[in-house]
Amino acid sequence: MPRRLILAVLAEAGTHLSPMEIHRRVALRRPELQASTVYRNAATLTRHGLLHSFDHAGLTLIGLSGHPHHHLVCDICGGITDIPSSDLAAALDGLPLPGGFQLSGNAQLLRGACGRCRQDRIAIHDLKAGV
Repeated sequence: MPRRLILAVLAEAGTHLSPMEIHRRVALRRPELQASTVYRNAATLTRHGLLHSFDHAGLTLIGLSGHPHHHLVCDICGGITDIPSSDLAAALDGLPLPGGFQLSGNAQLLRGACGRCRQDRIAIHDLKAGV
């Protein structure tokens, strides 16, 4: 039962959540479930490939593993956007990586600036420049 609830919470969230946030949301439905139960069950679901995790901004974030994807992380606002593995593979197709390195289909963390933050930076720059 806790495992199904964890999966449901993540599906409803539509994004990656910290274990503490998963527990908070699970506890709204099942207050008797301890944080340790959520942590153990999330770890089991990760071992079985139903969930995946990565570290971002000092937190471990957990998400559903329904489709192979990578994560685009904005260094400015902290937003996380999933990109299908096939899209990244197509973008890198033919790009020789050093030493014959090949990326796996597992979650990669790609950092940069999202479109909204880039536009905000441009607007601020224009204001400072008097444009």
